[in-house]
Amino acid sequence: MNDNYVYFLARSSERAPWWIRAAQWALFLLWLLFSYWIFLGRGHNYLHQYFSVYHGVFADEVALKAGIFPNWGLVTLALAALVLWFQLLWVRCRVRIVKGESGWVWSGRSGPARPERAVLTPGGAWLSEKGRWFLVSKGYVDEEGKDWLLAAGASRLPLFHWRAAASPLTLALLALVAGAYFLQVPVRQHKQSLLAVFRAFEGGDAPLQVAAVEYPDFRPWVRYLSTLATCDKAACLKSQIADRLEMVCIGPTFSGDGGTLLGLLLLTGRAKLVLRALNPSPLQALDIAVRLRRPREARAIIAASPNAFGKAKEENELLLMEEGRFDDAWRQAEADKADDSLYSVKQRAVVAHVSGHREEARALAAQLLTPALLRQTRLEGDAPSTGLGALQRAVRDVKHKAAEALGNAVLGDLAQAERDWAEAQRLAGLAGIPGALDRECIYMDLVAPGEIWSHQGPIRK
Repeated sequence: MNDNYVYFLARSSERAPWWIRAAQWALFLLWLLFSYWIFLGRGHNYLHQYFSVYHGVFADEVALKAGIFPNWGLVTLALAALVLWFQLLWVRCRVRIVKGESGWVWSGRSGPARPERAVLTPGGAWLSEKGRWFLVSKGYVDEEGKDWLLAAGASRLPLFHWRAAASPLTLALLALVAGAYFLQVPVRQHKQSLLAVFRAFEGGDAPLQVAAVEYPDFRPWVRYLSTLATCDKAACLKSQIADRLEMVCIGPTFSGDGGTLLGLLLLTGRAKLVLRALNPSPLQALDIAVRLRRPREARAIIAASPNAFGKAKEENELLLMEEGRFDDAWRQAEADKADDSLYSVKQRAVVAHVSGHREEARALAAQLLTPALLRQTRLEGDAPSTGLGALQRAVRDVKHKAAEALGNAVLGDLAQAERDWAEAQRLAGLAGIPGALDRECIYMDLVAPGEIWSHQGPIRK
């Protein structure tokens, strides 16, 4: 019988395998790489992008609290447990148990010389000797592979002894679970806060504004949710534009948001604010200059970026008319391909009228009396509860009534034109979109210069 026992990993060479230390170093290097990845590398970028959707300028702070540290902690906890486990294997490989005259002799650690009682636990057993207990793991074998616990000679106590639960393996698993639980507390809190914000959104505008105060780091997301409601009234549109302007400062930002905000500002008659608060493109800046009736400024914009205005032919036609170059505007309109859209028909009718081509003007004006038949963006069905559908319908109604006013003005019926214009102005006022009449004001001034056609209705000169 062989009375020499060593840990099974060291049975062939009686020393710890080299790969244990290599594995520990590999885990340490892996931890360093992961730390760099999540704090400074792409992992940080991914988490920042995710949290920026909800938190805008607060994304770095929230990502660190609810994303980076919890995930880094979980990986650190798992890798530390593996390193500790490899260290235990290393220590066990240095232990030798030899049968002596007075009992078992231990080298590399202390142990019972004459075990009296044994309590099995996951991964090993508790052995007692004169009231002192020792925990010995499984895996100490002789040359034949027989486990030392079977040869220790201790009597086994009942399976449900309380020490059976006092296993390092069990305690280690509990510590890992508890550590993972506490590391995930910020993640759970973030999810609960996000759910509360969504519930507030379902409750209406008042609960949503309360949520912006209760969850200040979610304020950017609250502002975004507040812009989802459909608007076709002036007060609602004013509030939504204020929220979108705040989003420009604190986020979140999505593709197309800048263009939407610019369009809303123009519709609400805040073209000058666009120039101060936003960064319009050359085409947008030209549109604003034309709306504000600044021909000299518009020409300077074109001169600064001539290649950007290859498709801005209709803007150039209107600019020529604002400058009083009616014949040039007609020649350009004739050179351009005819378009049966509502916008194009309105402008061509004005160009034909001011340049003296009365027959063409009257034919185009007749089409303006039935604007719904002209080509344009059509929205079928009821407006949804979210989005810009209702506002687009309000703009359509204003444009249609203004088109009828323009058609009657070209045909010489100024009394009906005034009534149609007053109705267009009323609809624009209710919806809070006086800017929808910017170009129409210019058209009406060109066709009927004896009156002042403003957003407040026609005023006799």
